[in-house]
Amino acid sequence: MIVYGPGTQHSSLLPSYLTAGIAEAIASNRAADKIFIGNIVRDLDIQEDDINDLARKFMHAMTRKEPRM
Repeated sequence: MIVYGPGTQHSSLLPSYLTAGIAEAIASNRAADKIFIGNIVRDLDIQEDDINDLARKFMHAMTRKEPRM
């Protein structure tokens, strides 16, 4: 199981997603369930983003900005 947990998206999580090879290693691990956890209310550190924005940004980073199956 791979869990993506809460944190300050822009300073800690998104840069980690962009680390070379991370998205590819996670995508190639088909046996692991992947779970994204985020606040359903706006976070004080990132008040402009709701959970839908965070999920979109997550997918954008993890797919290298293009849809993948």
